[in-house]
Amino acid sequence: LVDTLACVSLPMSSPDKAAGMQFKFSEGLWDFEMLKQKTDEGLAHCRDIQEFFRRRAAISEEYARSLTRLIQKTGSPDDIKCGGKSMMKGWGSVLNLAHVEAQIHYNISNNIIQNMCQPILALMKDMENNRRKLVMSSMKLTSDFKDSIDLLQKARTRYNQKAKEVETVKEQLSTNMEKYGNDSSWTVNVKKRLTKTEEERVQAEEEYRKQVDATNAHVDSYMSDSAPALLNEWEIFEITRMHFIKSNIRNYASIMRDLPSTMDAEASQMDKHSAAIDVSQDLVEYVDRHRTRPGKIVFEFEEYDTNPSISLPYAANVPGVHITPSSSLPNIPAVQPQPTSTLPAPSPNSTGGSLWSMFSNSLNTITNLAPGSSSSGSGSAHSSFKDLSFSPGPTIGRRQTVAILPTALEKAFMHHSPPPPPPPPTTALFGVSLEVAMERQKDQFPDLDVPVLVELLHRTLMRLDGQRTEGIFRMSPSLSELQSVRASIDNGDLARLDTVLDPHLVAALLKQYIRELPEPLLPSNIYFECLAQPHLALDLIRNSLAPLPLRTLFHLVSNLQFFLLPEHVAMSKMSIKNMSTIFAPVLLKCPMLDPNILLANSPKEIKVMKNLLRADVD
Repeated sequence: LVDTLACVSLPMSSPDKAAGMQFKFSEGLWDFEMLKQKTDEGLAHCRDIQEFFRRRAAISEEYARSLTRLIQKTGSPDDIKCGGKSMMKGWGSVLNLAHVEAQIHYNISNNIIQNMCQPILALMKDMENNRRKLVMSSMKLTSDFKDSIDLLQKARTRYNQKAKEVETVKEQLSTNMEKYGNDSSWTVNVKKRLTKTEEERVQAEEEYRKQVDATNAHVDSYMSDSAPALLNEWEIFEITRMHFIKSNIRNYASIMRDLPSTMDAEASQMDKHSAAIDVSQDLVEYVDRHRTRPGKIVFEFEEYDTNPSISLPYAANVPGVHITPSSSLPNIPAVQPQPTSTLPAPSPNSTGGSLWSMFSNSLNTITNLAPGSSSSGSGSAHSSFKDLSFSPGPTIGRRQTVAILPTALEKAFMHHSPPPPPPPPTTALFGVSLEVAMERQKDQFPDLDVPVLVELLHRTLMRLDGQRTEGIFRMSPSLSELQSVRASIDNGDLARLDTVLDPHLVAALLKQYIRELPEPLLPSNIYFECLAQPHLALDLIRNSLAPLPLRTLFHLVSNLQFFLLPEHVAMSKMSIKNMSTIFAPVLLKCPMLDPNILLANSPKEIKVMKNLLRADVD
């Protein structure tokens, strides 16, 4: 028996045997525990590779974005006015090369994500499922083998016990015959017991022999069929993993190998343009483009004037001197007393006509903004706005007229609605519908069937060990940092999440995203039905939700269930009750605003959320 067990786990590790030979798993790897451990390490290596390529893609994308922003901030050569045609052409080739470089890095990021990261994730899921099945099969096969050995051991032990009992009874019978004789009652009783013990020994021997045959048959099947077949499956699993890593390394090498050839043409063009820069010719062009020649300057004597005015007819001919001509400075007369509130309009030919017209139009606009104003005519409009009326009295100078305006403006604009907020950027993910989010991510993440932000936030929480962070989803982060990261995400900078170190901030972003969806994940038309029958909420949701919100909801719930594993709850202190209390108002939005109803529904919402977190949503 010991020799049999030793043969089962015997490794073929001799260097002499290994030299020049290609072992198969069925020939040299009969330790299933070792296979379980090493394949688990192999999958962890695949995860590290996937994370490396994901971060590598994020670095390229961020570099491309930074380069694009730099190009936009710098502007075109025409905007810079950096010299003549040859100089601008040379600088234009620099910007063009930078633009090509940015596009290359965008392509690198997209290629890595689409051709490497996403396939790795898909394969990882398949390999984890396959490994789980292989582990279960190995455990069952090993357990059956050990059970067969245990049965053989029990049969052998029982046979040895019965054989020893027979020997003991025989010795007792011999003693009794010598002491009491052959016909004594003591001797007769021992003979009967010997007969019974012999029968039990024979039966135990038969069972032992049958178990030996059965165990040998099981071991033969194990050694020749079951174990080799399972080991071949382990071998295929490991070969697949290794080939996949190899193919991804080759894919990455192919992506990077294309870089020099892509840049060569633009770099050669830049060399050509930079060599063709003619500084002398560019200087001639620069002077010609900005030519300024002073005219003839004549100064004249002017008589003393009690009402002087600025009159420098020669100023326009002096380079660098900018003096407004006197004809463009209107002489605004003081406002004269009027019997009514209508404003006198000077004649169109007067010096201050244009400015007075603009001033009158401004007052009319302010008057029309006032409460109770009318557009039927200028007179009625002015009279309805009493702060702008002019009453009889002393002459009102310019200073007093100006003093009237702020009061009127303040009262008028008190009733003026503020301007609408600017529209969100086209890359925004918060506050947009699931359909819009999927449309905006389809080019970069075509194979992802849920909003990318939900997936990225979950992965960031995993990176930050959020499942073991105390008070996760309950504690609040820094508001300024939360707003900053959210703004970056809405501007298309998803890589900003790689810089976040606070899991509470990521959890708050996830809650904000779900809470601000225009249409709740759990629509209002089934809200009251779910509250009335919490145990049937899952069926109601399956039958009522469209595919996209249903996938998103189940994806979210599945991720939250991971946080509720006992080993995680022990660290985070977030039990299913706490988690339900947090997410019930996020997912379940009552269509009624009555505070009493909201308060009464809160326990029911928590109960629905508990049932969802306990449900099988795979």
